[in-house]
Amino acid sequence: MTTSSENGLNAHPNSPQRRSRSRSIATRVLATLALLLGILTGLVPGTPAGATGPPPLTGISQLSAGSYHTCALLTNGTVTCWGNGVYGQLGNGAGTSSNIQVPVSGITNATAIAAGSLYTCAVLATGTVRCWGENPYGQLGNGTEVSSNTPVAVTGITNATTIAAGDRHTCSTLTSGEVKCWGHNTDGKLGNGSTTHSSIPVLVSGLTNATSVAAGGDHSCATLSTGAASCWGDNAYGQLGDTTSDSSSTPVSVSGIANAVSITAGNRHSCALLASGEARCWGDSFEGQLGAGTFLPSSTPLAVAGVSDAVSISAGYEHTCATLGTGGVRCWGYNDDGQVGDGTTTHRSQPVPVSNITNAVTVAAGRELSCAKLNSGQARCWGSNDEGRLGNGSPTISTTPVTVISGTCASAPDPGFSDVALDAYYYDSVAWLVQAGITGGTAPGKYSPNAKVTRAQMAVFLWTNAGQPTPTPPHSFSDVPTDSYYNDAVSWLVRTGVTSGTAPGKYSPNAKVTRAQMAVFLWQYSGRLGAAGYHGFSDVPPFNYYSAAVSWLVETGITGGTAPGKYSPNAKVTRAQMAVFLKNNTCRLTPVTGRPVPPST
Repeated sequence: MTTSSENGLNAHPNSPQRRSRSRSIATRVLATLALLLGILTGLVPGTPAGATGPPPLTGISQLSAGSYHTCALLTNGTVTCWGNGVYGQLGNGAGTSSNIQVPVSGITNATAIAAGSLYTCAVLATGTVRCWGENPYGQLGNGTEVSSNTPVAVTGITNATTIAAGDRHTCSTLTSGEVKCWGHNTDGKLGNGSTTHSSIPVLVSGLTNATSVAAGGDHSCATLSTGAASCWGDNAYGQLGDTTSDSSSTPVSVSGIANAVSITAGNRHSCALLASGEARCWGDSFEGQLGAGTFLPSSTPLAVAGVSDAVSISAGYEHTCATLGTGGVRCWGYNDDGQVGDGTTTHRSQPVPVSNITNAVTVAAGRELSCAKLNSGQARCWGSNDEGRLGNGSPTISTTPVTVISGTCASAPDPGFSDVALDAYYYDSVAWLVQAGITGGTAPGKYSPNAKVTRAQMAVFLWTNAGQPTPTPPHSFSDVPTDSYYNDAVSWLVRTGVTSGTAPGKYSPNAKVTRAQMAVFLWQYSGRLGAAGYHGFSDVPPFNYYSAAVSWLVETGITGGTAPGKYSPNAKVTRAQMAVFLKNNTCRLTPVTGRPVPPST
């Protein structure tokens, strides 16, 4: 959920998006079955030493993680989002999902953002608020219940300072110290003494000195200038922190909190960061999300174990994270998708260190994922990656942090290869691969565009494109030497369920990749399970193992075939074709400048 300006997260109880975990499992099962049938695919360039993958997104001022999407506020005042976008929550007007960041339309002067269940909001420098995405209960605040895939103005707010987006309701603090909320109002989470939904902002009763606000599942909380905290809404699990389980449609005081500097609300739990650097949490702890070593709920704040120097805290759906003064991150709670970030999927009732994070400034916890903003202005995310919400260009979950990439798809500088002509159809794609750090060629000044792509090269490309995540556990293939350049990459493919080999104990690293295999691989890697239309190629039989994959490639504009009505599924993929396929796959959801893709790909 959101803490004024950090994160948001819940989803509708009946939303089809709540089935993402089962859909993710189904995706992996289908991929594994396909691979067992011998349709393992791939293609990749030779990978030079030091290749690190696509360039990271930089200049991040704030992160916010929602239910199935993530957003970043940049230092120039613009906002960019990634992940599920079918309800318009990415704000780019497309209404489609993206596993790389896409800019929000028309926002150039934002000062704070909040990603909620299936929508997003931003405070502008003018004090006004814009929201976009799903809107069945008026959570966009514009007086309607009409969803919007581009930002709309919230009615009647001109002096907002912070914003929080929860499960279909939104709250904002004002310069006056007052708080206004709008949207869904089950159990009184709008705080105005009623349980009536409102598509325009309503004043929260009795608050005149609020400094920050948080929106959770069916409750909301605020910190006050005195250091006290108040909450309102549903209290079935003690998430209001007033020692009772009675819900309240107006604010009640949180017991024992006197020096809070920020507050955050999850699905059914809340946490406060204290001036001392300690943290207190209360409410549901069925998954250990209170961090106090218990799986029992508490209606009074409990001390988070071992946290004494926190600088930010964020409550996700059923987990919580905090950044420390040392730059480290600690997370605890539900961990089925690796959102705790310790390399496991074991639930944690006490904080554990997030792997490989030493320079974090803030953290944002969403539904089954977490993200940290680094002091470099970059971001790293971990956990579930359904709909691409980790922002690294991959649909694969990661139990350790991966880098959010820029997704820049403009024409890159001349790659400097003597065998890649300026007018070659693959020139721009090769240049992009080089700029992204994915390949340095096969030899000084050489790219070898006509060379065929091997399964070893495929593995390295995918691993590099995903940010070279820690490849554990190791593979068990006898034909992949542990000291080979592709060893870690193959281990990663196995760990993520992309491949199980070509035969028991075999990976066949030197085997060449066909265009049929290429289609299936990209389809599986991108998490696309179907296409609205049919590919139309006479040499791709219906219901063939790669037919659906080819249909998806055509629909997304990644390929147009090799000739009218032809796809050439059995042809081996060249490094030139590989470059075009891969660039198109990564950049298909963002504007691309450069040469059009010819039928030869």
